[in-house]
Amino acid sequence: MATNSSTAVVPSPAEFVEEAFDTQAFAYALLAGFVLLVYDTLLTTAEEVKYIWGRKFRLGSLLYITARYGALVKLTAFILNYIVSETERIHPLSFCTITTYILSSADVVSTMGIQGEDRNLLKILPYDKLLKGLLLSRVYAVWRGPKAPIAAIVLILFVASVGISATFLAYAPCNSSMGAQLVFSVLNALIEALTTGITVYHTWREHKTLNALVEGGEYSFTTLFLRQGVIRFTILFAWGVTGAITQPLINPFLSGIDVGVEIAVSTILICRFMLQLRHFNDRNVNGLSASQDGQPPLGTFKAAIRRADETVTQEFGDLEPSFSSAYSEGPTELQNISKPKLEMRTIGLEEYTGVTVVVRGEEP
Repeated sequence: MATNSSTAVVPSPAEFVEEAFDTQAFAYALLAGFVLLVYDTLLTTAEEVKYIWGRKFRLGSLLYITARYGALVKLTAFILNYIVSETERIHPLSFCTITTYILSSADVVSTMGIQGEDRNLLKILPYDKLLKGLLLSRVYAVWRGPKAPIAAIVLILFVASVGISATFLAYAPCNSSMGAQLVFSVLNALIEALTTGITVYHTWREHKTLNALVEGGEYSFTTLFLRQGVIRFTILFAWGVTGAITQPLINPFLSGIDVGVEIAVSTILICRFMLQLRHFNDRNVNGLSASQDGQPPLGTFKAAIRRADETVTQEFGDLEPSFSSAYSEGPTELQNISKPKLEMRTIGLEEYTGVTVVVRGEEP
């Protein structure tokens, strides 16, 4: 009596077609994210040359360049790994192991995660760590309370993000787990929630300051929301939370299918916000930087901390209130205001100690 020595399960034609379709969908999603990011990079080349490459190389420039081009390298690595894996000339795990150790140092900085056999790895390393650095730097720069607590929170979150990536790469680069995914999802949610919350609070305080000065001014609350990047940060936060909640509910083979587009969109939103911030603060940053070029070398730890605080504030903060439409070295005047609340008075703003606002008009 003949026995069947093979216990392999042969997939049905329907299952084979579904798996092939899912594989192609995954590849197309990765390619779509890559093309989207390349297209946006080409569109913003002129602004990038003017506000990033054409200026003194500082912290903001470093984070911007690493975030944008690190994301391009990461997506390229994903696509190359997919191509090599599908050829079956090299086993996916072997290719993942070799590539991971070659790129391990860069992985910690820009999270160039390699897919391997487990596609959940893409969900574990969804963003550039220096993209998180941009977000956290913005949080520190716009915080108006005591700097020490927020500096500690920002530093802990950033070090934890990089440290977890380094640990993951050392011990489980090619075999992810749901526990690791949960840790990364929670950490990303904390960073994005902190960024969104503090930005909303900063925008509300700025709007409150404007209301104390004028009525019917040019800048509405919605305009301030757009300018301060609240909508951008909210999109990133909502996307991350939604992905973390729905991930256990979808087809495991499709887990991480949107990561290519997510990487591209998040990089575009944050990098364009950085360019917009440079546009508004360009004259002020240049003037402040030039005034500091002649300062003596740092001699104490406190001096180093003070210089770091000034650098982050200049690179990522609002050096002028958003209601100033013209950047001048003298006092800022509010013109074409329908209902000024004050009569010919000079006002010193508590949040903007270096700015003097002159309001001309009649009392209502």
